[in-house]
Amino acid sequence: MTDAEVRKGLVATVLQTAMAISSFFVAKDTLHYFAPEPLVVMRSGTAALLLLTLAAFVPGAPAQWKRGDLLRLTALGILAVPMNQGLYFHGL
Repeated sequence: MTDAEVRKGLVATVLQTAMAISSFFVAKDTLHYFAPEPLVVMRSGTAALLLLTLAAFVPGAPAQWKRGDLLRLTALGILAVPMNQGLYFHGL
């Protein structure tokens, strides 16, 4: 791993941490205008669109999935993300 790759990783980690910290304050304020359920749908949908857009621009071949991975990823996407976000927003 080169120094440039390490720096990119550190910058990405710092940006992700800053976004995670600031999302608490944004979510707390946003709950005055929206109920938790629609906010979870908006947040998850926006994140999915952003990740799909970013994935379209990543160079190289996409990851090769094994049989059964799509089912596991779908279950994880349906159960883990909405449950995590729902409990997060109901807890605020």
